[in-house]
Amino acid sequence: MLKARQQRGQAGLSNAEVREVTGYTRQQVNRLIHELEAESVRMIGHGRGARYEYVGNRPSTEPAGKTKNPR
Repeated sequence: MLKARQQRGQAGLSNAEVREVTGYTRQQVNRLIHELEAESVRMIGHGRGARYEYVGNRPSTEPAGKTKNPR
C-alpha cells in the first residue's frame, strides 16, 4: 500500500491511517513499521505528525566482502 502511494506521488500514511485500514492496535502498527524499516519503510517526522513512507530497498551497511564474524 505504501509503495503504491509512493509511485502515485501521494504522501505516506500516519499510524492512525494504517490502524484504520488494518484494524491493528497502535502498538501492532509500531512493531510492523519497525520491522519494515530494515527493508523499505521509513518514518518521517515524529509524534502525531509522523508518517510512514516507502523508500525501496536499502543497500546493506556492511562493506562488500566483509563478514560480521570473520573467525
